[in-house]
Amino acid sequence: MNSLYQVDELVKEYLLFRGFTNTYRALENESRGDKDKGFQVDKILEELLGYIFNSDIHRLIDYYRYLDLRFFTRLDSRFQRTVNKFELCLLRHYLVYAIQHKRRDKVIEFFDVFGADLHGKPEWSHWFALPYVKNPAADPTFETFFTKQWTDNYMISLHNFLATTFQHMPLPALVTLNMDRVQRKAQQTEIENMKVTIDNLKATAEARENEIAKLKHEKLLDEK
Repeated sequence: MNSLYQVDELVKEYLLFRGFTNTYRALENESRGDKDKGFQVDKILEELLGYIFNSDIHRLIDYYRYLDLRFFTRLDSRFQRTVNKFELCLLRHYLVYAIQHKRRDKVIEFFDVFGADLHGKPEWSHWFALPYVKNPAADPTFETFFTKQWTDNYMISLHNFLATTFQHMPLPALVTLNMDRVQRKAQQTEIENMKVTIDNLKATAEARENEIAKLKHEKLLDEK
């Protein structure tokens, strides 16, 4: 997806060439607020984690729902459970991080706002007690979610899921053309480098042959 930025620049160059300055400015503005982050998974995860670190539950949910509508709804229906599981774990990570950083008020706020929607869902039944458990990291119900291993496994799984989703997206023709151009250029560079290597090997071999011939000639002179 690195070629996206190259395509963006090509489009901007064309818009300026055609005198479409208003469209150019609009594209510039939208690019600065690109929610897709150029399909760079690390930047998307950085955005999600930023909302967790800032205890901004509303923007966290809004952004994940955006990703869901923008990308996940295009997937086969058999992935829906996976998408829901990732959202569940994301919210749990939010709550755990808040507890770890002494923001129990944010946990209480979470259940005040979303408790009615979560009530009756078995996966949340024990979590309503979280803000009132003295040491949840040592509680059998929650201790797993407070481990670094759980967090790391979740983030790696989400990273891989997003990366796979983007890899299987149908690309617009302009992006495909640019990728083909970049690939051809890379192949041409590789061919030129191979030619240089071959020329160097030939020169080395020729120099060695000349050296051998010289030594043979000197030996013949010595024998005379």
